Amino acid sequence: MSIQSILKEALISKSAGYQAASETEVSGTELDLGSPTEGGFDSVCFIAVFSTVVTAAVLTLKAYAGNVAGLGSGAAYATTTATVTASGTDTNNNILVLDVVKPGKRYIRADLVIETAAAALDCILAIRYNSRTIPTQELAALADGAVSVNMG
Repeated sequence: MSIQSILKEALISKSAGYQAASETEVSGTELDLGSPTEGGFDSVCFIAVFSTVVTAAVLTLKAYAGNVAGLGSGAAYATTTATVTASGTDTNNNILVLDVVKPGKRYIRADLVIETAAAALDCILAIRYNSRTIPTQELAALADGAVSVNMG
C-alpha cells in the first residue's frame, strides 16, 4: 500500500519572514517552479500568516510570475490576487491564502500589500505541489518533519 503525504509530494518553504505592522509592502522570495532538483512543480499555494491586524486594514496577496529569473515589476505579471478587509479583531491571528494553479511560467513570487491600516505579518509560506517528479531537495529551514499513519 502506497502512502501519500504532503511531506513527500510537496515542497514547503518560507517565502517571507516576520514584518512589523509599520510595513506596507512585503516581497516574498522568488521560487523556481521548473527546477528538476525541486520537483518541477505546476502549482504553488501561498499562505500569509498574520498576528495583529487593525480594523479596516486591506490585505492583498499577489502572485507575480515570469519566464526569466529576477522578477522585477516590469518583467513579471500579476497572475491573480486575494484580498480581505479586516473588520474588528476577526482577522487577528488569521491567514490569507492564494492558490496559483498552473501559472504557465517558471518563476513566481508572492507580494503582500497592506493598505488603509496596519497589519503585522508573521510569515508567508509557499507550498509547491503538482510535481512532475518527487522533490529531491532538502530544506535547510525545515526543523523537523514526520509522517504519522494510523493503520488500525
